[in-house]
Amino acid sequence: MLRRANQASTTRKRSRWFEKIMAAIALLNFLLVLLDYSYVPFRDHYLQAMPNLTTWYGEQFKGIVPERTTATYLKTVGQLKGALSNHEQVDPLLLASLRQQSRTIINE
Repeated sequence: MLRRANQASTTRKRSRWFEKIMAAIALLNFLLVLLDYSYVPFRDHYLQAMPNLTTWYGEQFKGIVPERTTATYLKTVGQLKGALSNHEQVDPLLLASLRQQSRTIINE
């Protein structure tokens, strides 16, 4: 009789742990579904709050990769910002390249 009571108690404890683990998994799944559903509309906000995580999630799970033309344009803008922040003379070829890239992006 005592043995059955101990077995029932052990079974209930295992059952409670199983239920807690399943509830945690269900909650995690629900949060991932919410993130997935809201990712594209709120991507800009996520990029400001968590840039590394957002980029990783977008590339790995959503298949969002930077477009080559835009990436090249942003790299050129970075070069221009670097030159301006160092108070250097801005290379006219850099400005011409930036103008051409701007036209290309606008025309696409």
